[in-house]
Amino acid sequence: MDGLNLDPFLFPKNSPYAQNQGATSGYDFDWGNEAGVISTSKIRSASIGNAQLGTAIIGTAQVGTLTFNEISGGTATLGGTLNGNGLVQVLNPAGGTVVQLNSSGLTVTNGSITIQNSGGTNIVDSAGLVSASVFEQDSYYSGSQVLGTNTFAYTDVTGSDLSVVLTRSAVVLVTFFANVKLYATDPFRGYHIDVAIGINGTAQNQAGRFEVSNMNSDLGSALGVATTYLLPSGTTTLNLRWAAFADTVSELNTRGLNYCILGS
Repeated sequence: MDGLNLDPFLFPKNSPYAQNQGATSGYDFDWGNEAGVISTSKIRSASIGNAQLGTAIIGTAQVGTLTFNEISGGTATLGGTLNGNGLVQVLNPAGGTVVQLNSSGLTVTNGSITIQNSGGTNIVDSAGLVSASVFEQDSYYSGSQVLGTNTFAYTDVTGSDLSVVLTRSAVVLVTFFANVKLYATDPFRGYHIDVAIGINGTAQNQAGRFEVSNMNSDLGSALGVATTYLLPSGTTTLNLRWAAFADTVSELNTRGLNYCILGS
């Protein structure tokens, strides 16, 4: 038995039981022969009342009750081609389903979703879409009078600039109104005033025109346009531009420009 390091009674020679028979307590025997001796083991079937595992690699686990206090990191995969449809439910105190996440998507029943932007501002809450946070806007208004004589080409309306700052391209609604007055002095000629939206200094085709022809009179009109533009990321300058074709002074009176970012 020397090759197996066993004594004639088949006990390990260095076992406390073999070295001190009759004086080894059950506790000492357990500690000296069993505690800490399992370093690598495959347990086929066991019923364990309480176990403390530092690190465990488990192929398949069926857990009756699991707390999430120690779960972190990694990817949780529910459902798929191999194990059917996954399901996550959040229940209220009465046991009713408030939130359900399954293969059909996310369903919220008698609850609310709160979504914040990168600045921490709510853009969706229990009442719905927070329009003041989602649809950013700005406006210009003036009641002062601007005079022009035979400008023929568009000129900027001073002070009407608005800056649209976007982190990505977006559809922007732009509206304006303008009250103008045109003096016609020759009944055989045509006269007009154009007011247009300017983007980065260029008048757009979406313009309002007040036109007088075949009369000798001074007339006023209110012009207005509402249109959308797909603006690029960065800063875009909007403004009002106007042009007049007339023999005498033309007038641009109360006017306003507004934009609203609709989204990308």
